[in-house]
Amino acid sequence: MLFELDEQPRVPMEDAREVSRYVAALEHGLARLRGGFPLSLRLLCEVHKVLLDDGRGSSLTPGEFRRRRTSSTSA
Repeated sequence: MLFELDEQPRVPMEDAREVSRYVAALEHGLARLRGGFPLSLRLLCEVHKVLLDDGRGSSLTPGEFRRRRTSSTSA
């Protein structure tokens, strides 16, 4: 990616980093599947952890399921 080459992208730097994290998470999941790891909740948690390893959401519980219910509001 351009930001990895120290060039200025035409998008905000944090957006470029987030896309890079999505790519890394996808590559991790595909590598595990190609290696014979089954598609499972454990794999999804691993991919989630890679995705949230740094940046938005990293202070939460990357790689874990929510332990409490979320609330929604009616529009």
